[in-house]
Amino acid sequence: MSKALENIEKSVLQMYMNNPALAREELSEAGYNVDSLVTDGLNLIKQLQFKQEVSQNKNHLQSLYAKAKELLANRIRTDREEALAILGNYQVKVQYRNLTSFSEDELNAILLDVDIVDLIESLEGKSK
Repeated sequence: MSKALENIEKSVLQMYMNNPALAREELSEAGYNVDSLVTDGLNLIKQLQFKQEVSQNKNHLQSLYAKAKELLANRIRTDREEALAILGNYQVKVQYRNLTSFSEDELNAILLDVDIVDLIESLEGKSK
């Protein structure tokens, strides 16, 4: 029985898709504000698209963030003064005396204040 109802529902939806004026007319007759439904539907679609973009950007930014943190940590271990000089270009106020033992939280705090892509380019450029 449910398969039959699904087929009927699909048929009605297909009919409305083929004849939007009929859908508008029947929804109006049933007491629905069609313009409001359309607006709400478009807003929902925009929200879903935005959430998808945020998710994609978040994944991309997380990988860039991890790369920047790794490069910075490596530079701190290999050349403390050069790391400070690079960070100085970004006007990062490093308040830690022992830069060789930076914690994850300290590295994260520094990366919040810089353009990560530019920092990666600077760190990679200095290492070549």
